[in-house]
Amino acid sequence: MNFRHIVIGCLMLGLFLTTCASAAGQFDWQTDCVGRFTLALPGKVEVAMLVNKAFENPDDDPMYPTDAAITFLGGRGMAYYHFSDVIETSGNTSGNATRSTQSIGVGAVHLTTGPRADKAEFERFQRAMDSYYTQTKRRLINSVSKKDNEQVPFIEMMASPFSHSHAWKWHASYYLLWRDDRLFSYKYSETDPSAFPTPQYISDHIRSREIFEVPKEQGLCLHHAFLPDDGTLPRAVAMTYRLIDHPEIEIYFSDNFTNGDEKASPEKIINDFWESQGRGRYAKKLQLINPHIPGVVHFPDVELAGFKGKRSLVEITNPDGSLDHGYFAFVRGDKTPKDDRPDLTLYVVGKNVNATGTPLSKDQIEEIANHIASSIRRR
Repeated sequence: MNFRHIVIGCLMLGLFLTTCASAAGQFDWQTDCVGRFTLALPGKVEVAMLVNKAFENPDDDPMYPTDAAITFLGGRGMAYYHFSDVIETSGNTSGNATRSTQSIGVGAVHLTTGPRADKAEFERFQRAMDSYYTQTKRRLINSVSKKDNEQVPFIEMMASPFSHSHAWKWHASYYLLWRDDRLFSYKYSETDPSAFPTPQYISDHIRSREIFEVPKEQGLCLHHAFLPDDGTLPRAVAMTYRLIDHPEIEIYFSDNFTNGDEKASPEKIINDFWESQGRGRYAKKLQLINPHIPGVVHFPDVELAGFKGKRSLVEITNPDGSLDHGYFAFVRGDKTPKDDRPDLTLYVVGKNVNATGTPLSKDQIEEIANHIASSIRRR
């Protein structure tokens, strides 16, 4: 081999190493928290949220809240978390981060984080709450259904004992709270003896939290929020992030310490996800780059927060023939009371239709996902 070949070889090797390092190296990595865990994220991100505004048309008479506001205020069970440029409607799944969740505590309770709000916006959401429950009660009164009529006595406005709050009752109690210039809603059933935390606890302790603000004390990191606790609250907290500079990339992480399908193996969880829950169900073709065939080949191993699980990488052929890529990793936890080891899920996907520049490649997506996976730690 002559000197010229050696020089060319060194240059090519240097270019290869630079390319390999570019995906993780081009980002300003910062740390955020989900549930009881921290993870590194590549640069500026947006968190998918449930609701941004109280009324679609605030000049209407009577005013009626958006579908997302109704869900936030407790009127509906189905919720689609979405990014700021996606229309707020519970029936629109296009562009929604449907896998985001925020479930904490035990029994019939539900806490949801809302948008930042000044006093005027808090008052708008109070009017939205009154509008929804008042019109719902009127509809039930005028209904020809006896079953509907029987619901009427259960719907009533409550005198909330908490500052900066508003409340209605419909079997359970529904609270709208204004804390740290952010809105929160909380559903609580007084008839469920196991229900915890109480509205008093939420009112006293819930607080707003910015992205990349990781509290030092014990508690749960929620969507733009933090709830201190003694380390024992069950939870299913899942956040979906979108990269600001690469909006085609979405990152989902879940800390799930609730009852689930304990019999399903990580391999089955991964296969089921791609076939029925992930992008695969909308794809023209889905190819597992690392398929799992029992006794033949297996999904690669992964460690999340020191716990072993499995990971996968897929190529997604969309109906129009374009290609996307996704990464999914899962660790099975231990749900026994003596050991708080939750199920952990990491999902990174590229949706190139959302790209504003050159989208990240399959290798770059995998490198970013592996970097995030290796960064996950228990708080």
